[in-house]
Amino acid sequence: MLNAVELLQEIQREGDLEVTHLARRFAVSPGEVRRILASLREDAYLEEVGSPCPDPGRGCRFCPMRAHCAAGSELFNLKVYRLTEKGLRLIENTRRRGGSR
Repeated sequence: MLNAVELLQEIQREGDLEVTHLARRFAVSPGEVRRILASLREDAYLEEVGSPCPDPGRGCRFCPMRAHCAAGSELFNLKVYRLTEKGLRLIENTRRRGGSR
């Protein structure tokens, strides 16, 4: 079962990520990822940074997220998340204690 700290650690390792990538990475449903992300956002461990696409429809060919947006059909629905300072502190405190939450 995926826990919040594992999710935060993956985002820290890989940079800004979106739900589909995280669901695939942890072999859980996108709904499960969204539930955990909502809780982490509510507690200010994460922030939503919006769509990574600056020019929808025109730059898809070169977009690093193109594999995650169903060939552009869900482009406007992509949500990307980033750790806040509070999230970074949680990860650091977890490492010091030698485990995950």
